Amino acid sequence: MVWPESKTNFIELTPESFEALNLLKKDLTISEIEKILENKFGEPVNLKEFVLELIDLGFVKYVNHIKIKNNKKRKTTLSSIKKSHVSWIYSKPMLYFYIFLVSVALLILFFNPSYFPSYTDFFFTENYLFTLIISIITALTLILIHEFAHLIAGKAVGVDGNISIGMRLFYPVAETNLTGLWSLPKKQRLIPLLAGMLNDILIISIILIAFRLSDFGLLPKNTALFNFGKFIILILSYGIIWQFLFFIRTDIYFVVVTLSGAKNLYGDAWQFISNQISIFFGKTPVSLQLSNKELRIVKGYSIFMLSGTIISMLSFIYFGIPILYEILMQSINLIKLNDTASFIEGSILFIIASIQIIGVLYFIIQSTRKAKKD
Repeated sequence: MVWPESKTNFIELTPESFEALNLLKKDLTISEIEKILENKFGEPVNLKEFVLELIDLGFVKYVNHIKIKNNKKRKTTLSSIKKSHVSWIYSKPMLYFYIFLVSVALLILFFNPSYFPSYTDFFFTENYLFTLIISIITALTLILIHEFAHLIAGKAVGVDGNISIGMRLFYPVAETNLTGLWSLPKKQRLIPLLAGMLNDILIISIILIAFRLSDFGLLPKNTALFNFGKFIILILSYGIIWQFLFFIRTDIYFVVVTLSGAKNLYGDAWQFISNQISIFFGKTPVSLQLSNKELRIVKGYSIFMLSGTIISMLSFIYFGIPILYEILMQSINLIKLNDTASFIEGSILFIIASIQIIGVLYFIIQSTRKAKKD
């Protein structure tokens, strides 16, 4: 695996490519190197295409002692923030402090089960349309904070990244690109990969501690803030559950890939599951070109993928379906009223709920199709 000085991307090389890189360091022409490689590996090699790809990816600085201008430099988010500014956030003393906060929050939750999230926490106001609008704004804000946590943690280990905003179906999403992490030792990659989820857990912990301090009279009680706090806990809890959906590429997936060293864990695990289904129905499975160690890892991960499917179904049954049902029933009740404003509000609610249902079904279908392609 090699990367340019910018550490903005990396490539994994075949033996032929690695040999080509070594030969390119010598004073040889492309034609001469192609002949050497063909004689050694027994196959014709298109070295020109390989070199052009390296130039495009920013791996080449000079050709014939002439500096290459690469205009495809990727922008980095918060480029003014350096490692020295943020490394303290993920230092050992701070990590111990975070563990302390989470431990206190877990004790509070254990002795106060009423703080445990429920689908009813979603409706923190009586006006469902207002609740939906605020929930979308809040969810997007929490997603951005989650992604910025990844970005800052990357900078803390010396890796710049960028946050991009895109769309998935009807939903805007934020993603952080930290490709340069793969140039670091495994242990140094873990904190940036887990930083988003750690951030979510810390926010939940701080809210739970604030609840308890309010119970003791150390913080003023406010019903509206309390309900909104429970709403945030619900949203973040659902997001944390999402990270354990092993049938998609989540933060936890990349942690498992880092620790296991598997090259194509996602695709191989799906193929393994597909093979087991084929065998069950008496069909010929597709051969997996894996070592015994890799096959053991893939088998283990395939179990997690199936459990992820079960977890997603249970969480949707526990949280998603009751929320959508409540919204649909409220929208129908509003539409039935002989009032224009209520009819409009009910219609908007119905459309939003329908979009949510379509989104879930679309996600399931797309995930299945993508798995088959991989």
